[in-house]
Amino acid sequence: MSTQGSVVGVDLKTQLNSNLIALHTSSSLNVSPSLQDIIVKADGSGSPTDWARRVQGVAEWSTEHEGPLAGQSSTEAKVADPNMSMKLELDTGSGPSLVEIPLLDSVDFSLTQEIAETGGLDKPLWRYVRPDTRDYEISLSGTYVEPTSSNGAPYDVTLDKVLSRSTDNIPFELSVLGVTLSGNVEIGDTTLEAETGGEDAQIDMTLSANSDLTKSGSFGSSIEAAFTAFMNKSSVDVGMLHYSGDAPESGTVKLTGSGFYSELNISMSRGEPITVDGTVEGDGPLSKGTVS
Repeated sequence: MSTQGSVVGVDLKTQLNSNLIALHTSSSLNVSPSLQDIIVKADGSGSPTDWARRVQGVAEWSTEHEGPLAGQSSTEAKVADPNMSMKLELDTGSGPSLVEIPLLDSVDFSLTQEIAETGGLDKPLWRYVRPDTRDYEISLSGTYVEPTSSNGAPYDVTLDKVLSRSTDNIPFELSVLGVTLSGNVEIGDTTLEAETGGEDAQIDMTLSANSDLTKSGSFGSSIEAAFTAFMNKSSVDVGMLHYSGDAPESGTVKLTGSGFYSELNISMSRGEPITVDGTVEGDGPLSKGTVS
């Protein structure tokens, strides 16, 4: 620790269920008190005033983390490569089957969970929450393939569905680092973009949830706890602590609390590290303590 007491960003780390979140590159802790406006004609002494007054209302807090994602058998960050795939169940002429979407440049998978407020007058003035409705969305971006070409059948079928306004559920499988996420989706916004300069034409497509989500396999790292908590609608304990080397530094301040994941996102872009980010909404007080 410096003589001025300043903390280097890399030494302030985030824990999940008492375990350091592996590979996270950034984290933040946000506390937002609700300040209630009270406009009075006279202050407490009875003197006239036209200055605003405020009192503390209910406070809420949240924490966010972001970083690369490790695979099952490694603690190292992984780059998006051909082992990651996005498949849709399509009938390309020989009956419905899972077909990989070719020449994708990026896949963004977003899990969201609505957070409902609860609590009552018997509770301290902090926000209390419970998990509610869940949703997921997949954003695809890649090179547009001529539908009549040898590998264009997936685009041929999906464009037919978009133009015919088909209401069929489309089963999908997203495979990443030994984990398979599957369910049914509906095709939403679809954009074709073509520019000059020798660039390939691009297609962007949004797939929205139309069923429960199934997850098989494990990421095999501390971030697996985040996905388990989301899938089970379970509470997690989070903390932000000042580390010295491999362990929290004794005598320093720690900020801890419990909450629920409201967002989890996996981002894959060709040739770049696979990243995951998440947001935990605090349930009840955020506590300040000291590392023993």
